[in-house]
Amino acid sequence: MDEKQRRLWAEFRFAVIAPLVCRRMDDAEKKELRRNILNTVFEWPDGNQKLIAERTLRTWLARHRLYGFDGLMRMKSRTAGTCHAIPADVLDAAVKLRCELRTRSTRGILSVLRAQGFNVKNISRSTLNFHLNRLGATKEKHASEKGTFQLFQKDHANELWQADSSGGIWLPDPSNKGQYKQTRFISFIDDATRVVTHAAFYWNEQLPSLFDCFRKALLKHGKVAQLYTDNGPCFRAKALKRTCALLGIELLHAEEFTPESKGKIERHIGTVKAGFYQEAKHSGLHNLDELNTFFFAWLSAEYHNYVHKSLGITPFQRWQPDQDKGFVQLVTPEEIRHALMLSEERQVNKRTALIQLNNRTYQASRELAGKTVEVLWQADRDNPTIEVWFNGKLLEVVNEIVPGANIDYSKRPERQRQPETPKILHSSKQYRQALVSAYHPGPVPTTQEDYLSEPEFQQLVACLLKRVLTEEELSYLSRAFDQLSPLGKLFTDAVFKKALSSKGSKMHVRYYLDLLRQSRLSQRS
Repeated sequence: MDEKQRRLWAEFRFAVIAPLVCRRMDDAEKKELRRNILNTVFEWPDGNQKLIAERTLRTWLARHRLYGFDGLMRMKSRTAGTCHAIPADVLDAAVKLRCELRTRSTRGILSVLRAQGFNVKNISRSTLNFHLNRLGATKEKHASEKGTFQLFQKDHANELWQADSSGGIWLPDPSNKGQYKQTRFISFIDDATRVVTHAAFYWNEQLPSLFDCFRKALLKHGKVAQLYTDNGPCFRAKALKRTCALLGIELLHAEEFTPESKGKIERHIGTVKAGFYQEAKHSGLHNLDELNTFFFAWLSAEYHNYVHKSLGITPFQRWQPDQDKGFVQLVTPEEIRHALMLSEERQVNKRTALIQLNNRTYQASRELAGKTVEVLWQADRDNPTIEVWFNGKLLEVVNEIVPGANIDYSKRPERQRQPETPKILHSSKQYRQALVSAYHPGPVPTTQEDYLSEPEFQQLVACLLKRVLTEEELSYLSRAFDQLSPLGKLFTDAVFKKALSSKGSKMHVRYYLDLLRQSRLSQRS
């Protein structure tokens, strides 16, 4: 199983346990929620629809409690996709019976198989149900009747945010002079306090715009436990699901064609349209910056300082007590930056080592030419750098390149001229045949170069020098890694051992890094 599939499984597992790890509940509520999860049929990443076993749920919760999101990564099974407990003819017959009548239970299938003369004495119902689901012969569930909508409201701030988007104000199109273009309004609102954690106007509602708004909401008002959105394409994107999993946020989606279920964000957008839109249309706005500046001022002066009808106080007055009691947990900009990065797989050009992404070109190291790497970049498309990951390790941060007017011939690979065909000598040919006939090569050990991440590079150097590195030495290692990465483990080990055999391990770390830099440049040339 590749890294992409392992991450997909981890995101599914987090979505299952998110209600238990993200919400604030007492023991009775947790017990009831656990019972509901165990009685819910989930669609698994492999396409099967089945229940979650209680022991499986306990295991996932324990792994997440100990290791966070990484603990939910799925290990590859050696026997996945095979069936040893049920004979092939019995399983085929069971699949046919389930396909004949989708509501037929496993107990009923075993009864029919027994009547047909099959030996099903040692076949358990859970094993049969597992393999029926694996083969796509799932049981059809009867949908329950739809109930009436009820009012709900969370108890504290940052327990639940609601998010949505809508059409905005028409402004002059900066890319088409003389034309007008409609903006898009994206907003996040806290369910308990009605505080707008962040909202803004954008030219589109694609992922970069959504992530920009989400990032500013998290930075200003802290981490939320649950995020409740509609079913728009950007809210259903895999990137948002991955982001919420990394930040430990439960992502919820409203049922289709039920805007009543997210009434608070719908009412908020209606308030903005009725109050702000009407004034903004006639205020002489010329660009997006002027529109957002006007909106932020209106939001602060009018919305947040106005007594909310349902609360009886202003949103900020409702927010402040929860903040004083510690319900608002701030997150660092670095955590948000890493979680809100988009990810794509790209194959590095085997001849130029270039990476194409979003109609831009980035120069990777020549050692990665022809390899398939994972590229991470911030949602802000103006960012000129991307992160290049390989086998789950960050190898380098590369910059965007712009083709120059002249060619840098120092970067061209040396080409060997076609030699003239030498004259064949009978004595040389006879000598070659004699040596080859007497040569019996043994098995050749195979090695595979493994690229180092920066922490692994520092750990390897400390191990080779047999001492604890100082902060100054670690800074030298960090700068050397940025200049020389990607670095192979075998190559680094060989260079250091050669230096150690010559000068020992008492030299300053700069001495060894200079040798490593010379060897690296010689290898690249």
